[in-house]
Amino acid sequence: MAETGTMPGADHLLDTVMRFAACCRTSALYVSTAEILDTVNQLRLIDPLKEAEFKTLLGANFVKTQRDQPRFEALYQLFFHDLAMDSASDSSRQGTVADHTRKILNGLRDQHPDMQAESKDGDPVNAALLDFLAGRPRPWL
Repeated sequence: MAETGTMPGADHLLDTVMRFAACCRTSALYVSTAEILDTVNQLRLIDPLKEAEFKTLLGANFVKTQRDQPRFEALYQLFFHDLAMDSASDSSRQGTVADHTRKILNGLRDQHPDMQAESKDGDPVNAALLDFLAGRPRPWL
């Protein structure tokens, strides 16, 4: 995207849209490749620094039914505000996605010590999910 006429920070913005789309897909809010491309093309029509415009653009492209709207709102809040606050507080060190995932996994384990993967008493689905997040997908599959 180093061609003439692209907006400053376009690579970062494209990466952010693609990561958010992946987050949506993971959370059962299906976003097609065409919808991502439409979103990226339409970014030229708005001021992406105005959150209301940016959020409206994402919602117009990613939300298909009214039933999907609450899920989109929750994901948007989590991705652009809640997780962004966590990363802003750690801005002194640039962690990788693996570091961030490890931090979330450790937080889950701290909050739910009874859900340890080795525990036979805990919920087997939660234990398998913790195994999956820890890089051991076999129990989840």
